[in-house]
Amino acid sequence: MQGVVSRVVEAVGRPCPIPVIEAARALRGLSPGEVLLVRADDPAAEGDLQAFCRATGHRLRGLAWEGAVLSVWVEVVGPGPTRGTA
Repeated sequence: MQGVVSRVVEAVGRPCPIPVIEAARALRGLSPGEVLLVRADDPAAEGDLQAFCRATGHRLRGLAWEGAVLSVWVEVVGPGPTRGTA
């Protein structure tokens, strides 16, 4: 695990860009330092979530494939819970 997880987005079976959209929504209610775990199985989610973190300034804490399921840990960085929304 890449930090204590505050919230989980289960996007397995959901095509991109849904994992990124759901991640952005989930991040709205989190405070700086909290960690979101996103689980997805669309191969495009890996690059999309990395790009999302670069674009929003959130910290990519970890990324791991377990079989066909990708887990991505995103740490909230910023002044408040609305940063990084889509």
